[in-house]
Amino acid sequence: MPRPCARYGYDGSVRIVCAEPHRPYDRPPLSKQLLAGTGSADPPAYRPVEWYRRESIELLLGVAASALLPAEHRVVLSDGTSLSYDRLLIATGSRPRRLPLLTGYENVWSLRTLDDCRGLRQVVAAGRRLAVIGGGFIGLEVAATARGRGAEVTIIEAAPSPLAGVLEPELGRWFGRLHEVRGVRVLPDATIERIHANGAIRRLRLSTGEIVEADDVVVGIGVEPDIGWLSGSGLATDGGIPVDAHGRTAMPEVLAAGDAATTFDPRLGRHVAGSHWEAAGRQAVRGACVMLGLDPGEGR
Repeated sequence: MPRPCARYGYDGSVRIVCAEPHRPYDRPPLSKQLLAGTGSADPPAYRPVEWYRRESIELLLGVAASALLPAEHRVVLSDGTSLSYDRLLIATGSRPRRLPLLTGYENVWSLRTLDDCRGLRQVVAAGRRLAVIGGGFIGLEVAATARGRGAEVTIIEAAPSPLAGVLEPELGRWFGRLHEVRGVRVLPDATIERIHANGAIRRLRLSTGEIVEADDVVVGIGVEPDIGWLSGSGLATDGGIPVDAHGRTAMPEVLAAGDAATTFDPRLGRHVAGSHWEAAGRQAVRGACVMLGLDPGEGR
């Protein structure tokens, strides 16, 4: 059977390490139709199982990278095994930021993985009181979907308006009003000062003095690169792995893409974090060209 990328002169093995027990899938539906319980119970997989088998690509599911040993060209995995590599692409993405005050309670949720979505979907129902911390894209999408399922939803946002980090205030306020018209309570300029809990959070006391009753809490305050496993590797990881326009890191044979990377922007004269899945896709294509010894311009 032809090996993957054979048409480009590559006849070696390709292995993808996946921390989740599911083959790679599309994440945007997690906060929309999958959380709403409409359509398929699973998100669209990028490729069917047969494609990986046909292309001789080995998926290592349910195991995460835990250390990088660049001098040995080896990646240590969470199950104690390790993989050698000739070329390595780091695309470990991001993880949700957490609020220490809310950590450890059984009814506090984040939404990043399929399993997160499945768990949250079980509790979002008519009459349930849901507090959403953060008025960014994830927070607003979860709020809209939960409200559509009949939940009583309150958004708590520290900034003066939703989407303050990406939109002008007036447009952010417009999105806030849109949610309010549909029955969502939006509380801007508010942070959590105290909680009342007995194994699960029941009430949130805000900096405004308001009390928010909650059966469940969703924290949607952004993400951070999931690159803690690179500690001690010698690879710079301050806010992301610095790469050039084609994904090359400071280490030979090691590339990075997506949320794990920060790409040099010649217009700004500095490295900037990735912000969208489309950019990650383009980075991956350029990185693949570099790994195959092709002109990375083909991936633009």
